[in-house]
Amino acid sequence: MPEEKSCSVVAIEDLAGLRGPLTKLVEVIAAGMGNLYRPMGIVREGDAEAKRIRALASAGADAIRTLAAAQADGEREMDKLERERQVARLEFVPDMAKRAEMRSAAEAIAQQENLERIAASAAQAMADSVSEEPVSADWRTLFFSHARDVSDHMMRGVWGQVLAGEVAKPGSYSMRTLELLRLMSRAEAEAFARFCNLVFEPDYVVRMDGGLDEFGVSFADILALQGAGMLFETFSISKSFPKKGAQVPAKCLLVTHDVGLQLSLHRRFEASVYMLTRAGRELRRLVSSQANPAYIEAVRKDLTMPGVALEPFPIRREGELIVFGKQRIAPEDL
Repeated sequence: MPEEKSCSVVAIEDLAGLRGPLTKLVEVIAAGMGNLYRPMGIVREGDAEAKRIRALASAGADAIRTLAAAQADGEREMDKLERERQVARLEFVPDMAKRAEMRSAAEAIAQQENLERIAASAAQAMADSVSEEPVSADWRTLFFSHARDVSDHMMRGVWGQVLAGEVAKPGSYSMRTLELLRLMSRAEAEAFARFCNLVFEPDYVVRMDGGLDEFGVSFADILALQGAGMLFETFSISKSFPKKGAQVPAKCLLVTHDVGLQLSLHRRFEASVYMLTRAGRELRRLVSSQANPAYIEAVRKDLTMPGVALEPFPIRREGELIVFGKQRIAPEDL
């Protein structure tokens, strides 16, 4: 899972490249967090559309700089806020209404800081291009209502990436995934990142008789990820090779990260697997994982049997596509 970045001001020099994506991000933040971040100075009666866009993007730059500056100063402000909280605990206020007002103010300050940190992380994670499709108002409302209570710095980085991904391509993260993410602990996020090192496209990990502990994933991790809703809660899922309806002999491709394995089949067989849920598949996009050579070799040995051969096969990645020979295939089609 991504770590929250502690510094770096987002620079926006002109309207090229990232300017459009950041403008859309600012508009979503403005709608979700209020007028404080609403792009100002939009030219309503400009001479040309270009003038309107320049004004909007310039205002967006100011807003993003504000967010990034807040992020850079965050640790100092957090220390100051904690000291103030400690003093407040020592100074008893007899009036209940006043205490409630103080509590509400302290809560609002903490939530505002969380949102600003997440917005700054989203600005740093924005793609070079975005869809013109607007972000759903219901999705936006749910996102900000949950994000305001995220104070763990690593999890704020995750929420920032989710916001950036949804702005770039609405529909990337379902509202159900937001609900799952709201309850996800840092320990669960770290277990999920280790699990993703073992995933074969598009969504499964081949089970080993001796477990996955030697590859960084314990049985306790599996139970935690199932309970969190990232893995299906069953131990009886099997993956068929070749796909049902396909003829044998056949050849199948297994891909994990940038490593390919080719199955040469003269018989059908099924492998027991752990499988990601929809939320797990969506959240996997956020994970910076890498192939585990020891696990890949263990899978190769485990699946090799009479009538089944498994050998390395060269592939490469082009964006979201897997390329081998002259073929380009989406992971979900494997």
